[in-house]
Amino acid sequence: MSLFRANLVALILFSSLMSISSSPAQNKVWFINTRIQQGIEYDSNIEETRDSIESDGLMKLVLNSRAKYVKQKWLLQLTYHGGLQHYFASPLENKLSHDCHIGVNYLQSRKIVVGGSYRARLKTYFRRNWDHLWTDYETFMTFLLAQYQLSIFYAGEEFNYLNYDQFDFGVSKLRVLLQRNIGDNFSLQLKACQQRIDFTRRMLIYDAISDNIFIADEKQKDNNRFIAVQWTYQKKWLASLEYLFQHNSSNSYGFSYQFFRTTFSAAVPLSQSAMLRMFAGAQRKKYAQPLNKLITTDLDSEREMGNFLIFDLSKELTPSVSILFRYSYFYNESPIPGRYFEKQLSSCSLEYRF
Repeated sequence: MSLFRANLVALILFSSLMSISSSPAQNKVWFINTRIQQGIEYDSNIEETRDSIESDGLMKLVLNSRAKYVKQKWLLQLTYHGGLQHYFASPLENKLSHDCHIGVNYLQSRKIVVGGSYRARLKTYFRRNWDHLWTDYETFMTFLLAQYQLSIFYAGEEFNYLNYDQFDFGVSKLRVLLQRNIGDNFSLQLKACQQRIDFTRRMLIYDAISDNIFIADEKQKDNNRFIAVQWTYQKKWLASLEYLFQHNSSNSYGFSYQFFRTTFSAAVPLSQSAMLRMFAGAQRKKYAQPLNKLITTDLDSEREMGNFLIFDLSKELTPSVSILFRYSYFYNESPIPGRYFEKQLSSCSLEYRF
């Protein structure tokens, strides 16, 4: 897909959401809400590097529009999320992103729900040729059994740089989710996933005699699986705790690993007009073989979420206007495997809802 066509698809979806939102109020099957955020942010490490760290401020503009259609056994959801980042002294980092999502659920019977979704995310740089497009589709079937909910998903995704192909990949996966409601306020989820990742880059081979790494003709292929358990509490405030274990087996030397991650999120109302949110994650990633080579596996390091801590404080000024303060700390793996960088973000924004 060309850059023009990808931007056009995003704008068409946003235009459709706007036309829905302007429809007569008596059309009760549609529920629409839109948020616009504008603010300034400080970025302590604009290029996500370990050395020669540079900081800068930026202006950001975020637009989020959601439409939901509910009628009889059908649920249709449309979402558009767009973001603009304009750095004050680092024009190479200026970028624009579109995120579009379409989801459909159908209540086939009292105990069975089927559905699917499609998502596309496009990020374009004004002065770099790092533009890339990520697409994802998913079909599922959910069985409702008293206090239990069993869901089976089949999904696929594609990631493509528009000007390169050595960083592209495709994924096919099968996921299973089992949820158990415990009383009125607690739920427990067990998750499992098996996925195959096919890369366009060629695999690496280690030669023990020469102690060197060579590039083979065969493409890299990974088999990845994970299991996770998640606990959720919801009453006056919302909290969630998840533990995940992942194992990745690769035919390319240096890319097999084990991965452990714990994530925690909470949303606590401080008053009728103020909300505090926290999102934290800690991971441990252990590679089976030491790569010890500066091999770049990606261009956009912002896609990695490793160790992080995020605080978000919002305060309503009027029924339709809020002020938001956010602080974020990241310790993420860079596009070079096994190398990590630190980054802090601090922002203040105004949000308008309609």
